[in-house]
Amino acid sequence: MSVDAAELEELLKIYYSRLFPYSPYIKWLSYNNNEYLSKREFCFTLNGDIYLRYKSFSNVDEFKKELKTVNPFKIDVGAIYNVKPKDHKSFKSGSFAAVEREVVFDIDMTDYDEVRYCCSDAKICSDCWVFMKITISLNPGTVAQTQRSAPTAGYS
Repeated sequence: MSVDAAELEELLKIYYSRLFPYSPYIKWLSYNNNEYLSKREFCFTLNGDIYLRYKSFSNVDEFKKELKTVNPFKIDVGAIYNVKPKDHKSFKSGSFAAVEREVVFDIDMTDYDEVRYCCSDAKICSDCWVFMKITISLNPGTVAQTQRSAPTAGYS
C-alpha cells in the first residue's frame, strides 16, 4: 500500500491529534528532566523536504502544540546543547555547542536486499531477521568503545 503526500499529511494530523505518545516520548528524551529537554534539539521535516532545525521545548505541552501545528513528516532527535537550541542565534559564533549526544546505529533491512532471498524493502520475516541479529551482535565492541554504559535496541 502506498500513500501519497497529501494522504500522509491527513493521516499524520490524526496521528498527532489522537495517537502520538507525547508524555512517554518526552519523558524518555528528557530523562524526566525539563531543563535537559529544553536544551535538546529537534528537527522536523515537512512535506517537500523542508527542514525546521534548532527546535527545542520546555515541556510536553509545548512539544505537542508545535507537532500538531507543523505536522511533520519526520522527527529527528538531536544532541543536548549548552543553551536552548531555539535561542542559538542570540549567542556569539562558537558559543553554541553540543555537550552530549547519544550514539545511534541505524540498521536498515533494505541494505540487505541484495543478499536476502525471502523478502525485500521493508518486509521482514524470521529468516531475514538473522541478518539483523548478526549486525547487532557485531556492535557491542563499537558501543563499548564509545564508553556508553546502557545500550538500547529498538525496531521501527
